[in-house]
Amino acid sequence: MSEFSRETLLNIIETDHVQCGEASALARIALAAMDSEPVAWMHNNNNIGIPAVTVSQKVGHYWMAEFENVQPLYRHAQSAPVVPVVPNEMTAEQAYEIGDYYGDPVDVFARGANWMRQHIIDSTLAAAPQSPGSEPATVPGKWIPVSEQMPEVGDIVLTAMGGVVNVGETECSAANCRFFTSVISGRELPATHWMPLSAGPQGVKGE
Repeated sequence: MSEFSRETLLNIIETDHVQCGEASALARIALAAMDSEPVAWMHNNNNIGIPAVTVSQKVGHYWMAEFENVQPLYRHAQSAPVVPVVPNEMTAEQAYEIGDYYGDPVDVFARGANWMRQHIIDSTLAAAPQSPGSEPATVPGKWIPVSEQMPEVGDIVLTAMGGVVNVGETECSAANCRFFTSVISGRELPATHWMPLSAGPQGVKGE
């Protein structure tokens, strides 16, 4: 395989009229690749205060492997690496494209919402560690094991079991055993932990 010199590539770019620009485009690509390679290497690791410079690729690679602060030198200034921009929130256009690509938009939305819900649950549980042997404090933001304390009958609380969080009401059986029922479905909620709901916003009284 023959290698083209920089001058040859520049000549192809300037004189390619017959091939409808194909050879010129290929020459531009080759020239860009050539310009993205270092043409020399420099380092100051010689203890004499004068930088050492080499144009030998073999020596340059050796310096890069053996020394710190070796600086590759390029024919032209290099562009900064492109840093991907991560949007803060999904746009409607992105949601439409994702739904189109992955199937039924309602199903995609449900899977995304369930993933978010699970992420919120996991981060909430992780942020509220329980210290063993301590007296559980009945304050918002703290998960309380049901084995240590149960809320009062009629209290509406958050319940948790196996990463699933629900809103439940505390009930009492005929045998005086407390349990939770879902405020939405009315079914019994198994739970290992519960948390009091935070107080609602206090309204400003009108005159």
